[in-house]
Amino acid sequence: MKVQVVKWIDAEIRTSDYSIKKAAELKPPVRTTVGWLVADKEDWLVLATDKFEKGDQISAPMLIPKGMILEWIEYA
Repeated sequence: MKVQVVKWIDAEIRTSDYSIKKAAELKPPVRTTVGWLVADKEDWLVLATDKFEKGDQISAPMLIPKGMILEWIEYA
């Protein structure tokens, strides 16, 4: 598995009340995530925050839809 740096547009929910005009001006957050590449699927990536030294165990898998990716860098 290789380390990836992925800059992507995330979905978000806000629980406050907004006027329709103000809500129409909202923009989704842009995030940068660093993780181990577990899988490169057709429509999404699976990254993990941690991998264990022994065995094939990982922790905290994250799925990122490819349509939301702005930049993707792979490190050796």
